[in-house]
Amino acid sequence: MTASFSTMLLTAISLFDPSSDFKALPLEMADILNANLPSFFRLAEPQPDRVVYIGSGALKYAAREAALKMLELSTGHIPAIWDSCLGFRHGPKSFVLPGTMIVIFLSAQLPTRSYDMDLILELRDQYQKNVVVSVGEGRDMYLPAFDWDLWSVPLCVALAQVVSVIWSDQLGLNVDNPFAGPGTLSRAVADVPLYAVGK
Repeated sequence: MTASFSTMLLTAISLFDPSSDFKALPLEMADILNANLPSFFRLAEPQPDRVVYIGSGALKYAAREAALKMLELSTGHIPAIWDSCLGFRHGPKSFVLPGTMIVIFLSAQLPTRSYDMDLILELRDQYQKNVVVSVGEGRDMYLPAFDWDLWSVPLCVALAQVVSVIWSDQLGLNVDNPFAGPGTLSRAVADVPLYAVGK
């Protein structure tokens, strides 16, 4: 459930970004991930009541996958939502209650990063008792910036996968298959008919 996303994403990037050094970048990302695992573990304590993941551009979809992993691995016991930096500033803020963790994936690109930083300051001022974590170069949770934010997506999602696995285990769930037995989800989508397109 976790490896398939990263594998498919890295394959797609290698096909659609031929200018990148695809032999070197995954190895660099693996080194970054290994170096940052201890800080990922620290982020998992204490377990939050609910989680918000926020990102802009490509990182908005990292936020979406991060929230999905949280929902899947906790079988919905830890509610999670995702949004863009600008989108979260309005109605979605009502999701935040005491015990909600807010994680912002910072863009490396300007001016997007400036909006991200403004949101962090705003959230820390409005929710002083909540955990608000910025993820990116030189921030609370260090992840180096790449020339293109899309290359940061696998690392941001890996962070969410690690903490979701820890919280799933703390909830007493089978981490490899949280919906073991008669459940609402399976590890792979099956029995979906394919329909012809056009004539």
